[in-house]
Amino acid sequence: MRWLRNLPVSRKFTFAFGIVCGLCMVLGGYSLLTFHRIAQMSGDVSQNNFPSVLALAQIRNAANNARREDLDLLLCTTPTCMSTHTGKRQTTWADYQTGVKLYEPLISYPGERELYQRFSTAFAQYQEASDRANSLLMSGKAGDALDVLTSTSTADSYHTAFAALNDDFQLNANEGRKESSAALSASNRAIWVNSVLTLVLLILCAIVGVGLTREIAPRLNTLKIAVEAMATKDLTASVRVTGSDEIGQLGEAFNTSVDSMREIVRSVAQGAQTLSAATT
Repeated sequence: MRWLRNLPVSRKFTFAFGIVCGLCMVLGGYSLLTFHRIAQMSGDVSQNNFPSVLALAQIRNAANNARREDLDLLLCTTPTCMSTHTGKRQTTWADYQTGVKLYEPLISYPGERELYQRFSTAFAQYQEASDRANSLLMSGKAGDALDVLTSTSTADSYHTAFAALNDDFQLNANEGRKESSAALSASNRAIWVNSVLTLVLLILCAIVGVGLTREIAPRLNTLKIAVEAMATKDLTASVRVTGSDEIGQLGEAFNTSVDSMREIVRSVAQGAQTLSAATT
């Protein structure tokens, strides 16, 4: 530890607290980056993924209800039934369009745009067939309307749209689950890293405090005792210099001062003796 004792006091403090401050900066930087990443993932889940899932659920529910209302219309035998289900059919298609408008700005994941185009194109084809069948039904051509709604092309467009919708829904659910798991893992990791680094900082601060206290305080106390002894005119006081730092330099200066004062006292005493002898 000779090198530490010879190191200037200012350097000791700079070195010790520089390490502590450096670790604090590392901990702060890691925490900032980690929490920023967690905030991004959580924000994506809450502002993009979850609203997408809700919008897709609304679209899928509306599409399913539209198909059911089309089939219910074929079974109606009274004007009241026709009016009721026609109104419900219009409501379901309005709900579908509302869901699409909510969902379109949220498309962001790889492959999601393709799935959206697939189910929107297929549902547009189904809606065209549905409108044609509804017009035939209103004209009293129930048989032709049944043929249109139960045709292979209409059924294929509906099933294609529903399959793409389910794939899109599953894509968003998987991405949301993945980002939530990643955010949870990052949070747990940040807790452990922050706990460990905080413990290291506490231990390091304790080591620095104890080390500097043991290095500086006893030497200052020794110098204080010597100065107090000199103040009582004890010119035998001296300190043992154990380093070349500021405290060591101060000890050297103290010893030099005491030696100088002893020389002055000795000279004065010799002069007095010489004067006394000459007088006698």
